[in-house]
Amino acid sequence: MLDRMLLGPNRQQRRMARIEPADHPVAGQLVGNLPDEMAAAAKALEEMGFDVIDLNFACPVRKALGRKRGGFLMGEPDQAVAITRAVCGAAEKPVTLKLRQKLTNANNEDAFWRIAEAAFDAGAAAICAHARSVEQKYAGPADWEFLARVKAHFHDKTIMGSGDVLTPAKALEMLQQTGVDAASAARGCLGNPWFFRQVRDL
Repeated sequence: MLDRMLLGPNRQQRRMARIEPADHPVAGQLVGNLPDEMAAAAKALEEMGFDVIDLNFACPVRKALGRKRGGFLMGEPDQAVAITRAVCGAAEKPVTLKLRQKLTNANNEDAFWRIAEAAFDAGAAAICAHARSVEQKYAGPADWEFLARVKAHFHDKTIMGSGDVLTPAKALEMLQQTGVDAASAARGCLGNPWFFRQVRDL
């Protein structure tokens, strides 16, 4: 959800974020680029009954990048850190982050490590690491070796892996190969709402 959607007077926009008792536990994911607005939106999600606040610094779509949101912030680590600290300081519920390995294929991973370290220092509960650059979007294989390095570095923290979990079997394969604490399924569960039950069955 766009942070400003939750801060304006438009009740219809808030109804779009309504949750039902059967939904719990449920996280609300925020996209934005200003610390104060993101912190205020996090508080709004808490008031609406969300159990977790998730910050999206990974979205690779053109609209988000053009408005300096989502994956754009992988190229602005200081701003991403400021947002994370503001939200962690304001929220009472657990805060998680969605990050990508780097902004472009030519970049190093310095921004990822800076944001991740600062997030855990600020009290974040977990990080979901997508093993591709923002530039890659969803093209090419995800770098699961990167996920293994992230988990080895943050061995006592909760790390979720993302990228190429396209089948239930791939979810288990990611857990086994990388050591991450959870596998995040995105495209893999589109059209297959039984995906998560199938993972449990396996």
